[in-house]
Amino acid sequence: MIDYQHLGLKQAIEIGLKNNKNIQISHLKQEMSVTKEKDLKMEKLPDIEFHTSYNQITNLFQHQNGVFNKATKYDVINGMYDFTLSASIPVYMGGKIKNTEKKAAIDTEISALKTHLDERQLKMTIITAFLQIHHLKEQQSLINDKMKEDSVNIKQVKALKANGVVTVNEVLRTSLQLSNHKMSWTELDNDIQIAEHKLKTILSLPENQEIHVNTEDLISDNVAIPYVDELTETALNKNESVEITHKNLSLKELDQKITKANYLPKITAGGEYFLNIRI
Repeated sequence: MIDYQHLGLKQAIEIGLKNNKNIQISHLKQEMSVTKEKDLKMEKLPDIEFHTSYNQITNLFQHQNGVFNKATKYDVINGMYDFTLSASIPVYMGGKIKNTEKKAAIDTEISALKTHLDERQLKMTIITAFLQIHHLKEQQSLINDKMKEDSVNIKQVKALKANGVVTVNEVLRTSLQLSNHKMSWTELDNDIQIAEHKLKTILSLPENQEIHVNTEDLISDNVAIPYVDELTETALNKNESVEITHKNLSLKELDQKITKANYLPKITAGGEYFLNIRI
């Protein structure tokens, strides 16, 4: 069960990856690329065709002495069955099949990289939202401490005022300071609610789903922020955008080879088996 009133970072990332439409589309495109790659490999298998037919032939009549005289009848085979099995396989296509398979494999790799890139960007967006909310809560906590100090100061100033040590202005100054801190606390609370609503949109949650995030695991000295090290390593050394660019260059080179293959001769091997049955 997901506790939306104390939503943690790991849970939020899992929800985001599950609900995000762009991530779902990326996975579908990746599956389509894998299927296309498998279909291209099937082109190296022989194409087999099977054909059958049946013909009905009537007896032949020859009118040797004119149409008004009796005709001569010639009996023929009335029924004929035809069974034909043929197979063909490409032997040489100028390298087109091989290069097309390589291209499909690279397309599959690019789809996987794009999916990983979309997931990484979503994780970073969610982490950034959590850190923003955490920063607002830290400010709110500091102001809350100030408000407690203000309350203590007001009691002390009022006690001093009763003994004639301070003036009314000092009491008003400390009260005004407390009022300002309360106003700042309220503004931060509104900012937190807005940030949590933005996070709810990022997670693709229903409009009526209320959420409150738990950022306590982000302030521990012994626990690192989840996913950050992995995401940083990927961004620095295994950047998907760079790899996608290199693979797109490889696709352009394969396209040139495929275009050249269209002008080369093509050789296909095939065979046919024919069976004719007469009844």
